[in-house]
Amino acid sequence: MKIKGYMKKTQIKKIRKKLNLTQNQFADLLGTGIRTVARWESGDSKPGPQKRQNLNLLYDGINDKKQLKLIKSVINNASMKNDFKNILNIILKAIGAIGAIASFGIMGKLLAEYFKEDD
Repeated sequence: MKIKGYMKKTQIKKIRKKLNLTQNQFADLLGTGIRTVARWESGDSKPGPQKRQNLNLLYDGINDKKQLKLIKSVINNASMKNDFKNILNIILKAIGAIGAIASFGIMGKLLAEYFKEDD
């Protein structure tokens, strides 16, 4: 996947706000520290290539109403478990799958696998 160019600080904050996450929760989700998120949002630093790729996928996801609803559902479930660190890959795979095939079949399967872990 081609990594999009520079991500603006306002875009990063918009992702976090749309997902109703604190900076700490957002940092956990992305596998980084709260200070790093604060520096991104203030424009004092920029995300590296892998984080930028993840942020771009999340940004695309929050700008689609159906994807946003599903992402929030996964995040709400993780919030109840206090488990933000392990859901990013599920969200990113689901967003990629939706974009690639314009179908919710794979999204449903990935989400079912995640929620099945509770059993």
